[in-house]
Amino acid sequence: MNAQPYSNDILVLHSNTSLTFPWVGGFDNPRFQNIDLNQDGFLDLVLFDASDQKLLTFLHDGTSNSTHFVFAPEYLIDFPENLFNWILLVDYNLDGEPDLFTCKPYTTNLLIYKNIRKETGSLGFELIHDPLEAEISPGTFAPLSIMDIPSITDVDYDGDVDILAVSPSGLRVELYRNVSNNPEILDFRIRSFCWGKFMDNSDSILKVLLHQPCNFDQKTSHVGGTILALSLNGDSLIDALLSDQGPNNVVALYNSGTKAIAHMVSQDTFFPSYDVPVDLQYYPAMFHVDVNGDNQKDLIFASNGYDMPNFNLFFLNHSEAAWLYLNRGNNQLPDFHLYQKDFFFNEIIDGGSNSVPVLFDEDLDGDLDLLLFVNQHTVKVHGNYLSKKQWNLYENIGNSAKPIFKLKTSNYKNWNDWALLDTLKNVHPTVADIDNDGDKDFFIGHLQGRIIFLENQWADSAHYVYKTSDFANVQVQANSAPHFADIDEDGDLDLIVGSSNGNLTLYENSGNAFSALWNNPIMNWGNINVSDEQNPIVANAKPFWYDYDKNGTPNLLVGNSSGYVKVFEYPSQHSFQYLGDLFGYRLSYQVAPWVQAFSSDSIYFFLGNSKGGLFLFKEEKGYVNRSQISNVKASWKVFPNPFDYGFYIKSSSNNQISYWELWDLTGNKLGEGCFYDRFEYQKSLPPGLYILKLHNHSEQRVFKLHKP
Repeated sequence: MNAQPYSNDILVLHSNTSLTFPWVGGFDNPRFQNIDLNQDGFLDLVLFDASDQKLLTFLHDGTSNSTHFVFAPEYLIDFPENLFNWILLVDYNLDGEPDLFTCKPYTTNLLIYKNIRKETGSLGFELIHDPLEAEISPGTFAPLSIMDIPSITDVDYDGDVDILAVSPSGLRVELYRNVSNNPEILDFRIRSFCWGKFMDNSDSILKVLLHQPCNFDQKTSHVGGTILALSLNGDSLIDALLSDQGPNNVVALYNSGTKAIAHMVSQDTFFPSYDVPVDLQYYPAMFHVDVNGDNQKDLIFASNGYDMPNFNLFFLNHSEAAWLYLNRGNNQLPDFHLYQKDFFFNEIIDGGSNSVPVLFDEDLDGDLDLLLFVNQHTVKVHGNYLSKKQWNLYENIGNSAKPIFKLKTSNYKNWNDWALLDTLKNVHPTVADIDNDGDKDFFIGHLQGRIIFLENQWADSAHYVYKTSDFANVQVQANSAPHFADIDEDGDLDLIVGSSNGNLTLYENSGNAFSALWNNPIMNWGNINVSDEQNPIVANAKPFWYDYDKNGTPNLLVGNSSGYVKVFEYPSQHSFQYLGDLFGYRLSYQVAPWVQAFSSDSIYFFLGNSKGGLFLFKEEKGYVNRSQISNVKASWKVFPNPFDYGFYIKSSSNNQISYWELWDLTGNKLGEGCFYDRFEYQKSLPPGLYILKLHNHSEQRVFKLHKP
C-alpha cells in the first residue's frame, strides 16, 4: 500500500474533548485484529473495514491497562492490497508472527499470506495460497469456500490451527481440521459437517437447537453466520460464540464433549447474560483481541450488516457501533464486561455514510468553518432504525491560518428535519457567493440531476431562503454534484456539475459577479469521464477546481464512485490533460474532494467518502509535486531474503513503473526488466550473494540478496 500524507494536525473537538484520530475517513463495518506492529511488546490493532475493503493500522500507547491507540499509517505499506470482506491474523506456522487469512476478492475462497518478518527482519506478507484448497468432502479437494467470518484456531488442542465456519445452509458449523505434521504446511480436511451437534433455530432472535443429529440439511435457511471459538468456562474444551444475519444478539455455546468431538450442551442466548448482553443492530461480528495491553484477550462486537438505501433498510447506528467488553479474568476463564459501545468511533469524525465536506466562513468571523454533510445517518425511533440526512457544523475556534474545529451542531439550520431535503437522495451540497454580497449561498445537487438554490440573506447570522429547485436550469443524468469556480478568469463564478455517468457539464457565466447569466451548457465538458471497470455506469463525478501545484495552470480534481480522485490539468480552453490519480491510490468509495490552503506553507485535502467521515491529507510545501499525483515516492520491499528458489519485489505504488537489474558478485548481469506494483523472480540460482538494483524516475536503491 502506498504511503500517503495523512494529517492529524488539525484538532477536532466534540464537546470539549479532542478526538484522537478524527481524520481516518470513518468506519462502517470494522474488523479488529491484533499484531505487534512496532515490536514494543504491546499488541496493536489492525482495522479492516469491509464496507470499502480498506485497512488502517493503530499503535497501542504502550501503557498497561490502557485502551488508547494512535493512528499509524506508516505500517500500511507492509500489508497486502487485495483484502476482501474480512481478515484474521493467526499464527499458523508457530513462528510467533501472525499470518493473514482473508477472502479472495469478489469470491468466497480463501487467500493466505505468510508473515515473513522472521525471515526478512521487517514486517511483510507473502502470498502462499491463492486460493486455499481443502478436502471439502471425503476424497474431494477443491478451493475452500466460506460465506462469512470463520474462526481459525486450534479447535482440538493438537498444536495447529483448524477452521470452523458456518455452513452454506446457514444452519450448521463445519470443521476443517489441519492434519499436517509440519507447521509450515496447511492440510485442511473436512471432519464434521455438524460440529458441536447443534443447529441454528433463529427467527428475530438468534438461538440454537442442541443435541442435533448430523443429518444433511435439505434447505438453506439463510446465507451467512459467524462463529468465534474460544474458552468460556475454563474446562479445557473449546466453546463458541455465534452470531447470525438479522438478529441483534450473540449466543454462547458451552462444550461438554471431548477435544476431538465437540458437543454443545447449553447456551447463553443473550451473551453475556451476567453483564450487559450484546444488542447490536443486524448481525454482530465478533473479535477476540487484547485491547488494554494486559495479555488477556477482550471482545469487540461490531456491525456486520450494511445499509441498503434502495430498500429503505438501515442498520449502521454509528453512535453504538463497536461494543468493547474487557476481560477481567484470563484467556482460559474469561470474565467479559461491557466497557463502551463506541470503541474507536468516539475518536473520529463519522456522521453516517456518504459524506461531503464544505468549508466556508459560516459566521463571517474571518476564518473557515467546516460543514460535514452525510446522506445516511441511522437513528432509532420507537424501536425502529431509520435513516436521515445529517448536517454537522464544526465551528473554527482557532484562526484562519491554524484552524481548530469544534462540533457546534449536528442539525445545522434544522435541515435534518426539512421535508424538502429529507425526500432527496444522493445529496451533494456546495457553497458560493453567487451574488457577491460577502456571504456564501447554498447549492444542493441530488439524485434527480437538478440543483436547489438557497440564498443567504445575512442578518446577524446566516439565514438561508429557498429560491428554486431548478437553479440555472441544470439537468444532468442523475446525482448532480455542483462546484463553482472562475473557469474563464473573467471575475465571476462559472458552474461545473458532475453527473452519475462520470461526465461533467460546464455552465459558463456570461453575466457578472453580482448577477449571473448562464449560457447554454457545454455537455461532456473536456471529454472527461471518470467511470472505470469497477463502476462503468454509476461513476458519480464530484468536481473541485484548484491550482494545487501552483504552476499557473489550473487543475481539476474529480472524485468518483470507485474511490479515486482523478487529476486533470487545464492547459487551454475546454481541453484537459489527464495527470493520474491523486496519491496514486484508491481511498475508499464515493470520494468527494475539497482542497483548501490555510496558510502559504500548507495545503489540505478534505475527502468525504462512503463511510461518512473525512480523510485529511496535508502537503507541507503548499503545493503538490507532479510526482505525487499518480504516485507517491516509491519504495520497495524484497522478500524473502535469504531466498530459496525465487523472490518477490513489491513497490509501494502500483501506478509508477519500476526497473530492476540483478547482478552476481563477478559483475555479470543476470536479468533486467520493469514492473508496476509487484514482480516475481522465478529462475533458479546457485548459492551465493546477489545484487539487486531498483530505480524509477525519482529514486534508486540497491539490495543485497542471499541464496543459501
